[in-house]
Amino acid sequence: MKNRAVRIALFLLAVLAFGAAGYELTVLDGQASAARDASRAFAQQARRMESAVREIRAAQFAYVAAGQGSSFWTARATALLTAMAADLPRLCSSATDPGLKPGSPTCTAALEDFATVQRIDASVQRYVLGDQRLLASDLVFTDLRDADQVLIAWIEETRTRQAARDDEAANTIRKTELATAGGAAVFAILVLLLLTPASGNASQGRPAADLGAAVKTSQATRLITPQQSPIESTPPNIARPVDLGSAAALCTDFARLRETAQLPALLERVAALLDAAGIIIWVDDAASGELRPALSHGYPPQALARIHAVSTGADNATAGAYRERVLRVVEGHAQGNGAIAAPLLGPDGCVGIMAAEIRGGREKDTAVQAMATIVAAQLATLVTPQPAPTKSSEVKIEN
Repeated sequence: MKNRAVRIALFLLAVLAFGAAGYELTVLDGQASAARDASRAFAQQARRMESAVREIRAAQFAYVAAGQGSSFWTARATALLTAMAADLPRLCSSATDPGLKPGSPTCTAALEDFATVQRIDASVQRYVLGDQRLLASDLVFTDLRDADQVLIAWIEETRTRQAARDDEAANTIRKTELATAGGAAVFAILVLLLLTPASGNASQGRPAADLGAAVKTSQATRLITPQQSPIESTPPNIARPVDLGSAAALCTDFARLRETAQLPALLERVAALLDAAGIIIWVDDAASGELRPALSHGYPPQALARIHAVSTGADNATAGAYRERVLRVVEGHAQGNGAIAAPLLGPDGCVGIMAAEIRGGREKDTAVQAMATIVAAQLATLVTPQPAPTKSSEVKIEN
């Protein structure tokens, strides 16, 4: 790209994008810090309450122990029970798990269990004051003991459930931070590719003759199976530029993706950006050494079920892009569309291929190739290969 004004605008846009990403990461870091503090405070409060119940239990044993001053221990237990009467609702209120909030069945049951402890303790203290130690001992070592144990078990369960909830929230924040940083990096790559002068090489350093040799049939060239209906090619439109605004919005929506159900709509937008007649996402099946179709756009609904797996050692553009970890381009002709096979590269290597059937010769456009690379980078963070050799791989969104 040689237009100076456009280059400056892209640079400023990149600066703004990085600034926004930095601000978002700062906000997320603040949220993570606050969540950690709240989690520690909740755990400490729960442990203090467990210790208080055990102190109450020890004081109740002392009610009926020989040689102990019952007045001291009854006063001690009463003070601890009074403090816990306020601490229990406060613990429920500070929980973020809806199942532990005030009014929930769990919290209501805990308050009822505590009321039972108070009621039995009051009866024991009356027996002690009336010098009926046999009756007091019977309650201390039966009903009161069981009620105390139920209360301790509830506090331990509450602490465990809240800890799991806090871990889930922390994982969500971490994933959002990674998605934000990844989106900024992808946008930077997009800007750099657009600022790099076009080299005119349609296959990114691989001679077109090599690609032609790798694709021996028209079905492989189009990257669809013989059962699929042919898709009509459109007149050449290589000169039409990639819409940067739509590309940036697409990258943002990929980063915010939460559910698998949102993927088809995003693939439809990818097809519009690339001018693709159809797209197939192939996922690596490590157990069988094959690429299996996991998702498609632009083909009949039943087509995906009829597509056969592709061996990673096959002599076609899809398998070649997988083995070499580079984008492969197959030029179209008068009777058919061209194609781009872009590898989905993750930390441990290639996890799949995005194969796009491109109309009008735009597979030779370096901007379209760059956009395909960017989309493949986004998909690599979302696609998980499935090892079962007898089932088609599924596309899963990581939580």
